[in-house]
Amino acid sequence: GHSLIRIVARPSWFHAATFFVYSTRTWQIRWSLKTHHFTPSTLALSPHGRWAALGGVVFIPHYQEQIIIVNLAGHQIVRTIRTFPLSRWMPNGKLIISAGGPSNALVWNTHGEEIAIGQTGSGMDEPANVLRIYNAHTGVQVGGESGPVGTEIHALCYTPHGHYLIESGIGHTIEIWDGAHHHLLQEIPGLAESLATSRHGHYLAMGWLGEIQIWHLQ
Repeated sequence: GHSLIRIVARPSWFHAATFFVYSTRTWQIRWSLKTHHFTPSTLALSPHGRWAALGGVVFIPHYQEQIIIVNLAGHQIVRTIRTFPLSRWMPNGKLIISAGGPSNALVWNTHGEEIAIGQTGSGMDEPANVLRIYNAHTGVQVGGESGPVGTEIHALCYTPHGHYLIESGIGHTIEIWDGAHHHLLQEIPGLAESLATSRHGHYLAMGWLGEIQIWHLQ
């Protein structure tokens, strides 16, 4: 609790800091970081507070969604992971633009080894990965989930002990998966724009359109 971390979604051409670490004692900036052509839209801290993951996009030389990993002790970017592709080529040589909006759902798993990220909107003309899971140390994709055209991932969260990964968006449901995202355990009809679990993982809170629902997790 000694630091507060803030991101600013400045356009890349500002060439100014977008990542700030404040002291919670003085509320002064301890240090900041320029992310160079990368515009962050979401932030997630690793469970032990050693790393920060930033989800966002670069526009130079072309639009590409990315995750940037920041070493908080070393004050530096240590890894860049390309996430959702910009486009794909059709057999007739035409270029199909398929980028969605900047990702707003980003979460570390309990052990800080994997990062799940959801796309906010897919322009694909066929189902494609809208949820991707990456190894945080290598940047290799280790999991994913497809959704119909226009699917948006509104929220993601892992339970504190890592037993479940919970997501909102695909199929207009809240899905509860095992922590490794191998088995779908339950679907709850409806959507949530935010998800949170209690400290011991016994309860799930879901927020949507001015309403909060509390569910008991077994």
